[in-house]
Amino acid sequence: MHKEQKIVVFYYEGFAEFEISLALLYLSKYEIISVALEKKEYKSLSGQRFIVDFLLDEIDPSDVKLFIIPGGNPMHYLENPNLFNFISKASLNGAVIAGICGGVDILVSLGFLEGKSCTGNALDPTHPQSLKDSYAQTNYSNQGVVVYDNFVTAQGKAFIEFASVLPKQIGMKKDEYFEFDL
Repeated sequence: MHKEQKIVVFYYEGFAEFEISLALLYLSKYEIISVALEKKEYKSLSGQRFIVDFLLDEIDPSDVKLFIIPGGNPMHYLENPNLFNFISKASLNGAVIAGICGGVDILVSLGFLEGKSCTGNALDPTHPQSLKDSYAQTNYSNQGVVVYDNFVTAQGKAFIEFASVLPKQIGMKKDEYFEFDL
Protein backbone atom coordinates (compact mmCIF):
# COMPACT_ATOMS: atom_id res chain seq x y z
CA MET A 1 0.00 0.00 0.00
CA HIS A 2 1.42 3.38 -1.05
CA LYS A 3 1.42 6.06 1.63
CA GLU A 4 0.25 9.56 0.76
CA GLN A 5 3.27 11.81 0.46
CA LYS A 6 3.44 14.86 2.72
CA ILE A 7 4.33 18.50 2.55
CA VAL A 8 6.97 19.04 5.23
CA VAL A 9 7.90 22.44 6.65
CA PHE A 10 11.12 22.93 8.61
CA TYR A 11 10.75 25.09 11.73
CA TYR A 12 13.62 26.85 13.46
CA GLU A 13 13.85 29.70 15.93
CA GLY A 14 13.00 32.96 14.18
CA PHE A 15 11.65 31.45 10.95
CA ALA A 16 9.57 33.75 8.72
CA GLU A 17 6.18 32.02 8.67
CA PHE A 18 4.62 34.83 6.62
CA GLU A 19 6.85 33.95 3.64
CA ILE A 20 5.24 30.51 3.34
CA SER A 21 1.66 31.11 4.51
CA LEU A 22 0.23 31.59 1.02
CA ALA A 23 2.11 28.57 -0.28
CA LEU A 24 0.66 26.42 2.48
CA LEU A 25 -2.83 27.64 1.60
CA TYR A 26 -2.28 26.57 -2.01
CA LEU A 27 -0.98 23.18 -0.86
CA SER A 28 -3.66 22.51 1.75
CA LYS A 29 -5.09 19.51 -0.12
CA TYR A 30 -2.01 17.62 1.09
CA GLU A 31 -1.11 16.62 4.61
CA ILE A 32 1.19 19.38 5.86
CA ILE A 33 3.43 18.63 8.82
CA SER A 34 6.14 20.58 10.59
CA VAL A 35 9.52 19.21 11.57
CA ALA A 36 12.45 20.56 13.53
CA LEU A 37 15.67 19.34 15.07
CA GLU A 38 14.30 19.71 18.61
CA LYS A 39 10.81 19.04 19.97
CA LYS A 40 9.98 22.43 21.47
CA GLU A 41 8.00 25.59 20.90
CA TYR A 42 9.41 27.83 18.16
CA LYS A 43 8.91 31.57 18.00
CA SER A 44 8.62 32.97 14.48
CA LEU A 45 10.11 36.20 13.24
CA SER A 46 6.76 37.95 13.81
CA GLY A 47 6.57 36.62 17.38
CA GLN A 48 4.01 33.86 16.86
CA ARG A 49 4.58 30.59 18.69
CA PHE A 50 4.53 27.26 16.89
CA ILE A 51 4.64 23.69 18.17
CA VAL A 52 6.45 21.26 15.91
CA ASP A 53 4.68 18.05 14.84
CA PHE A 54 7.70 15.77 14.56
CA LEU A 55 11.44 15.66 14.92
CA LEU A 56 13.25 15.50 11.60
CA ASP A 57 14.54 12.00 12.35
CA GLU A 58 10.97 10.74 12.96
CA ILE A 59 10.03 11.31 9.31
CA ASP A 60 10.85 8.93 6.47
CA PRO A 61 12.39 11.08 3.70
CA SER A 62 10.71 8.86 1.08
CA ASP A 63 7.32 10.06 2.39
CA VAL A 64 8.12 13.67 1.50
CA LYS A 65 6.63 15.21 -1.63
CA LEU A 66 7.80 18.74 -0.85
CA PHE A 67 10.23 20.00 1.80
CA ILE A 68 9.92 23.72 2.52
CA ILE A 69 12.52 25.77 4.36
CA PRO A 70 11.16 29.23 5.22
CA GLY A 71 13.25 32.33 5.53
CA GLY A 72 14.37 33.96 8.73
CA ASN A 73 17.76 33.81 10.38
CA PRO A 74 18.99 30.24 9.93
CA MET A 75 22.66 30.84 10.78
CA HIS A 76 22.68 28.05 13.40
CA TYR A 77 21.58 25.50 10.77
CA LEU A 78 23.94 26.31 7.94
CA GLU A 79 26.11 23.24 8.35
CA ASN A 80 23.81 20.86 10.21
CA PRO A 81 24.60 17.24 9.24
CA ASN A 82 21.13 15.92 10.24
CA LEU A 83 19.46 18.45 7.98
CA PHE A 84 21.92 17.66 5.20
CA ASN A 85 21.23 13.92 5.44
CA PHE A 86 17.46 14.37 5.46
CA ILE A 87 17.42 16.74 2.48
CA SER A 88 19.82 14.45 0.57
CA LYS A 89 17.58 11.42 1.08
CA ALA A 90 14.35 13.30 0.35
CA SER A 91 15.83 14.78 -2.82
CA LEU A 92 17.12 11.40 -4.02
CA ASN A 93 13.60 10.03 -3.48
CA GLY A 94 12.18 12.70 -5.80
CA ALA A 95 10.99 15.30 -3.29
CA VAL A 96 10.90 18.91 -4.35
CA ILE A 97 13.13 20.95 -2.05
CA ALA A 98 12.08 24.59 -1.68
CA GLY A 99 13.79 27.41 0.16
CA ILE A 100 12.79 31.03 0.39
CA CYS A 101 14.99 33.85 1.66
CA GLY A 102 17.04 32.46 4.58
CA GLY A 103 15.90 28.94 3.62
CA VAL A 104 18.02 29.27 0.50
CA ASP A 105 20.99 30.11 2.71
CA ILE A 106 20.65 26.68 4.30
CA LEU A 107 20.52 24.92 0.92
CA VAL A 108 23.51 26.91 -0.36
CA SER A 109 25.61 26.34 2.76
CA LEU A 110 24.90 22.60 2.71
CA GLY A 111 26.15 22.43 -0.89
CA PHE A 112 22.88 21.45 -2.58
CA LEU A 113 22.98 24.38 -5.00
CA GLU A 114 26.64 24.25 -5.96
CA GLY A 115 26.86 24.75 -9.73
CA LYS A 116 23.08 25.20 -9.97
CA SER A 117 20.98 28.21 -10.84
CA CYS A 118 19.36 29.74 -7.77
CA THR A 119 18.26 32.96 -6.16
CA GLY A 120 18.17 34.00 -2.54
CA ASN A 121 20.14 36.27 -0.24
CA ALA A 122 23.56 36.20 -1.87
CA LEU A 123 23.95 39.97 -1.65
CA ASP A 124 23.25 40.24 2.09
CA PRO A 125 26.29 42.07 3.51
CA THR A 126 25.73 40.56 6.98
CA HIS A 127 26.40 37.00 5.78
CA PRO A 128 29.48 35.28 7.18
CA GLN A 129 32.29 34.81 4.67
CA SER A 130 31.65 31.05 4.52
CA LEU A 131 28.11 31.65 3.24
CA LYS A 132 29.31 34.26 0.75
CA ASP A 133 31.85 31.70 -0.49
CA SER A 134 29.09 29.07 -0.82
CA TYR A 135 26.92 31.46 -2.86
CA ALA A 136 29.94 32.10 -5.11
CA GLN A 137 29.80 28.39 -6.03
CA THR A 138 26.24 28.74 -7.41
CA ASN A 139 24.91 30.22 -10.62
CA TYR A 140 23.15 33.04 -8.76
CA SER A 141 20.32 34.99 -10.39
CA ASN A 142 18.55 38.04 -9.04
CA GLN A 143 15.17 36.70 -10.23
CA GLY A 144 12.40 36.37 -7.65
CA VAL A 145 12.07 32.59 -8.06
CA VAL A 146 14.36 30.07 -9.74
CA VAL A 147 13.53 26.41 -10.40
CA TYR A 148 16.44 24.08 -11.11
CA ASP A 149 15.76 20.34 -11.25
CA ASN A 150 13.83 19.54 -8.06
CA PHE A 151 15.02 22.67 -6.20
CA VAL A 152 12.97 25.85 -5.91
CA THR A 153 14.64 28.96 -4.53
CA ALA A 154 13.05 32.33 -3.90
CA GLN A 155 13.81 35.76 -2.54
CA GLY A 156 11.66 36.73 0.43
CA LYS A 157 9.95 39.51 -1.49
CA ALA A 158 8.79 36.91 -4.07
CA PHE A 159 6.55 34.97 -1.68
CA ILE A 160 3.54 35.20 -4.04
CA GLU A 161 5.52 33.79 -6.97
CA PHE A 162 6.98 31.13 -4.65
CA ALA A 163 3.45 30.11 -3.63
CA SER A 164 2.41 29.93 -7.29
CA VAL A 165 5.35 27.78 -8.38
CA LEU A 166 5.21 25.10 -5.68
CA PRO A 167 1.89 23.47 -6.66
CA LYS A 168 3.09 23.19 -10.26
CA GLN A 169 6.38 21.64 -9.16
CA ILE A 170 4.60 18.84 -7.32
CA GLY A 171 2.20 18.18 -10.19
CA MET A 172 -0.98 19.85 -8.98
CA LYS A 173 -3.39 20.93 -11.68
CA LYS A 174 -4.40 24.58 -11.83
CA ASP A 175 -8.00 23.77 -10.83
CA GLU A 176 -6.74 22.11 -7.61
CA TYR A 177 -5.57 25.36 -6.02
CA PHE A 178 -6.40 29.04 -6.05
CA GLU A 179 -3.83 31.27 -7.67
CA PHE A 180 -3.48 35.03 -7.85
CA ASP A 181 -3.02 36.57 -11.27
CA LEU A 182 0.38 38.24 -11.31
